[in-house]
Amino acid sequence: MEDHSKKTESYHKNKDPDGLFPFLKKVVPNVKLYKNLSTISQGNAEGARILVEHHHDDDDNAADAAEHKEESAKTTTPYKTTELFVKRIQVSNYAHKSWTDLRRTLVYGRTEARFYKDVLPWMESKGYLQQFPNLVPKCHLVEYDFDGLLSEEEHAVLVNDAGTTTTTKSSSSSTKDGRNDDAKDDKEKGATFILDSICSTKYFQDSPLEPHQVRKCLSTVAKLHACAWEEEEILHIAKERLSVTSYHLPFRNPKELEMMEESWTKFTTAFCTSSPKAKELFAKPSIQILGKRIKDIAHYVSNELSPTATDKYATLVHGDYKSMNVFLPVSVNQDTNGEEENSSDDAIMIDFASVGVGFGMCDVAMNITHALHPQHLKDGQEERLVEYYLEQLEMAFENKSSSSKKLSYPKEIAFRHYKLAVIDYFRFVLGRFWKSATPESFEAKKNTKNRTLPNRNADSAFAFIERVDRYLVDFEKEQ
Repeated sequence: MEDHSKKTESYHKNKDPDGLFPFLKKVVPNVKLYKNLSTISQGNAEGARILVEHHHDDDDNAADAAEHKEESAKTTTPYKTTELFVKRIQVSNYAHKSWTDLRRTLVYGRTEARFYKDVLPWMESKGYLQQFPNLVPKCHLVEYDFDGLLSEEEHAVLVNDAGTTTTTKSSSSSTKDGRNDDAKDDKEKGATFILDSICSTKYFQDSPLEPHQVRKCLSTVAKLHACAWEEEEILHIAKERLSVTSYHLPFRNPKELEMMEESWTKFTTAFCTSSPKAKELFAKPSIQILGKRIKDIAHYVSNELSPTATDKYATLVHGDYKSMNVFLPVSVNQDTNGEEENSSDDAIMIDFASVGVGFGMCDVAMNITHALHPQHLKDGQEERLVEYYLEQLEMAFENKSSSSKKLSYPKEIAFRHYKLAVIDYFRFVLGRFWKSATPESFEAKKNTKNRTLPNRNADSAFAFIERVDRYLVDFEKEQ
């Protein structure tokens, strides 16, 4: 009799160019084969929607919790299919990066792994996932190994000998830039996540968004914030084991701040004659020195937005809450009058690589700025969106049955945090992107939805500049 098991293993190996079978077998033990449906490649990770074919006797396996699955030939074949999403960080794919940027990629991966391993179980133990279901996709498997590059004890943000924060050198690394002397050892390092695939007929991603779609994003993130609001137990864990927002100053390359004035000069030179509006804007004295103003106030703003685990209003923030990190329910497009949609149709947040302790307004400011055209921020519309978030947060507080104390986010304090966060996000966009921006690059990237709107739309960029120019005045007086 033929040895079918050997043939099966050989078949798996030959049909597994991505090396996923060892991971898939832990989720779907009787996996037969899989195929890629679509792939996405970004600066710090790669993802794929896959269709897994497996035996029917996997009915009790966790994979059957996946919401979106198809059954193939039920009456004639012992196999069925389940759609999953696989996210991977393979160190060998990012070997070209500087150590500062590679380390940031590793921290992103470790942070997301710890979010699924540490934070979600805590939320479930408190009953928050039952109170606020479908906030995140179900995660079936998380495995990572960055040993020799990033130790488990090493904090996301380091402190150098001078007592200042840095991301440039690991004290536990084997070489001055943190890489292993044996490149072969590093090649096998990485992280793998297997999650439910989000149904494309029920949810969608888009950018830019309409105001009612942004309200859905804000309603959803308010629930996340409410879960950890002033919850010192999980915030202490997060402070030690997670990260900070993707644009948080201590987590960025120090060169971005050092070159801030030069970046602003390059941006203004590139855009000052692009339109009559631009010429008028860049002629204003306060705008001409905006790069210096941002550089001078950057540390003050960052410190004001860096709560400890015991500070009032501290919570867990998503940290990279751009519009493309939210799957919106298709029902949101049925809302034509601006009213809140059915509460059961929550958006689903993805990509928790930048989760950490912060103020909720950091997520609000990024989401509003990232995806709204400037006409939707005029005439009090921006303020009404922030107020809507506060209303949704208050509702989430009321639904948080386990809380024994009155939770609040006073409007005056919330708006102060919001304006600080807008300035902080501007510092990131200027330092990271605008040093090389031109009208031509904006035109070339105008349909790149994952890119923040002020980095691909001139009107959005100019409106962003005007907002920051106004917001800076009060804080410059404070400083």
